[in-house]
Amino acid sequence: EDMIILLNFLPFVPFVTGMFSVVLLMNSVTYDEVSNYLRYALTTPISRKHYLNSKYLFLAIYTGVYVCFSALLMHRINKIPPA
Repeated sequence: EDMIILLNFLPFVPFVTGMFSVVLLMNSVTYDEVSNYLRYALTTPISRKHYLNSKYLFLAIYTGVYVCFSALLMHRINKIPPA
């Protein structure tokens, strides 16, 4: 019965992992805005372009990690023999 519930959840794994990476990016930007980090960061030798590129890189890395995680999870679940 637990396996049936897990298999019913399987189609949502890529969606959930994709949404999780977007939520992480939004939280990162929100915390930077609340703490006025951008104002501090721009006093250092980085530009707005580098700051924005770092956010996109953050999104790309975490999306890649979560895509690999969901692919591994789906692969492992598909190897489980049906009951």
